[in-house]
Amino acid sequence: MYTLSNGTTFLVQQLTAATPGTSMFDGSDYGRASLALFGGGAANGRLWFRAKRYGAATNSLFVALINPGGNYPATTVTLNGAILEVRLRCVSGAITATAKNVADAVNAISTYAFPIVADYDRSTGGDALVSAVSSTALTGGVNPRIEAASQQFKWDLPINVNGGFFYFEQDVPVVIRQMGARFPTIAAPTLFQIWQVNLTPGLGLYEEAVPVFQRTLDVGDADNIGFSDARIPLLPYQALYVECALPGIINFHVRPDSRMPYP
Repeated sequence: MYTLSNGTTFLVQQLTAATPGTSMFDGSDYGRASLALFGGGAANGRLWFRAKRYGAATNSLFVALINPGGNYPATTVTLNGAILEVRLRCVSGAITATAKNVADAVNAISTYAFPIVADYDRSTGGDALVSAVSSTALTGGVNPRIEAASQQFKWDLPINVNGGFFYFEQDVPVVIRQMGARFPTIAAPTLFQIWQVNLTPGLGLYEEAVPVFQRTLDVGDADNIGFSDARIPLLPYQALYVECALPGIINFHVRPDSRMPYP
C-alpha cells in the first residue's frame, strides 16, 4: 500500500476518536487483515496468519489447513489464487504438524510479494498440534484515506479502537524524518513514548524494544509535540510502537533510505 517504490517521502497518520469513547495509543495494530486459530494466546490464538500489507483488499485472502492423509513427511505451502493452502505433516493420516511448524513453513517463502506471513504463540514454544481447517478468510483489513497524490495515508480509527502501531511495509531500510502529535485534552500528567520494536517473521512483536522519543505531557502544557529533520532508521521487520493514554493525532514522515550519506 505505502509508496516505497517511488523513493519519495510519504506520511502515515493515525487519528483516534476523542469523544465519546476511550480510544488511545497503546501500540495496537489497525487496518491489517489477519486470522487467529485454535484459541488461547494473547490475541485469542495459537496460530496467526497476517497480511503483509494493509488495506481492505487483503480481506480476500484465505487460509486452508489440509490433512493430506497417509504419510506426509513435511508441511508444505502453496498459494492457489487467493487461497494459502497448507498441507500438514502427518503420519498414517494423523497430523503431527505443530503451530511452529506451520508458521515456519509459511515464512520460509521469502519472496516479498508473497502476501501472507504466519506466527505462533511464542509463550508456549508453538509445540501444540494443529488441526485441519477449511478455507477461511482473513478479516480486519481497512483502507486509510489516501490523499495528496498517494503520498498521505490517513487512518481514522473508530470509537473505542486503539492505535499506535506504525509499520511501513518496508522490504528495504527506511528513515523516519519527522513526527508530529497533538492531543486535545491533557487532564493529568501523561507519558508519551515512541519505541522502536523488532518484529517476528509473522509480524508479531518480539519482547525487544528500545525508546526513541519520550516526554511527559503535563496539564497546562502545549498539546503539540514533535521532532523534525530526524534520521531514525527502521529495517525490514521493524516498526514504531507509540504509547500514550490519550486520544489524539500522530503522524510520521517516512522515506526509503537512500543508502548514501544523508543531506
